[in-house]
Order: sequence, then structure tokens, then C-alpha cells
Amino acid sequence: MRKTYLFILITISITLTNCKKADTKLENKSIQKEIAQSNSLSIDHQNDIPKLHETKVFLLEKGAYFINTKVESITTGENIHLKFNFFVENNKKMNLRISTNNSDDAYCEGNYKLIALENIIKAEYDDEGICTDEKEESNFYFKNNDGKYYIKSKRFINQDWQELKKENRK
Repeated sequence: MRKTYLFILITISITLTNCKKADTKLENKSIQKEIAQSNSLSIDHQNDIPKLHETKVFLLEKGAYFINTKVESITTGENIHLKFNFFVENNKKMNLRISTNNSDDAYCEGNYKLIALENIIKAEYDDEGICTDEKEESNFYFKNNDGKYYIKSKRFINQDWQELKKENRK
């Protein structure tokens, strides 16, 4: 009789454990489905800079790109011209070098990770140390329109999309 009760208790215990595992699997599938649905949603815009909803729409081609644009000098507060040189290594990372006479204005140089958003590539600082107090200021956004690349950043004085030039290296 004791063996029968023991057998029944073990059977019930195993059944409950399997039910919990099945519930967990269903819950995980449900969460994965929600993530997949949210990833395909349109991006939210704040001053035309997207919020993260990762999707893969276009890739920034490997190569060297640059833009000459005005920024606010970190030392003087005046508007100055800087040349931003972007070296895209692959669809996940790039490197930024800034041409300037004042090394203080070349902050946030280094490696960036590339994140594919809906119709836009976001470049986030991904190097040693802290780039800037305002993380969004260190980000760059790229888009492709009719075969031309455009760039936008809160760091730039001109907050419109500006054409990004590709260097022809031989």
C-alpha cells in the first residue's frame, strides 16, 4: 500500500514538473513572438532620430566615408568645421577619426558598433572609456536615399540629413 502511494506521489510530482516546463516553453515562445512583432513595428521618431526597434533593411557598404560639417567647439563654444572620417569594416562595426587642429574637439574617436534599424543604420560608440556625458550626442545615423548615403547627428550644428561622401581609394 505504501509503495502504491509513493508511486502515485512520484507520478504526480513528475507530471507537475513536466507541466511547469511546458508552461515555461509556451511563455518563452509567447515572449519571442512579441519581440518579433515589436521588431517589425515602425520606428518612433524624436526630431527624426529613431528609437531602437531592430530590423535589417539596408547595410552601409564597407569603405571610407567622410563629411565636413560644423560643430560646437568643446573648448571655445564657437562653431567650427570638422571633418569626420568613417571607416566601415563590416555590417557590425566602423571606426571614426576626426580631422581637427584641436585634439579636444576630436572626442568620441574610435570604434562604433552598427545597429540596423528600419531604413537607418545607427552607430553607437563602442570603445574604451566614456565618450560624452550625453550618449545620444555620440551617436550617428545613416540612411540611403536613391543610392546616396546621408548622415545625421546631434553633434552637428545642422540637424538635417546631410550627404555623406564616399572616398575613392585606389
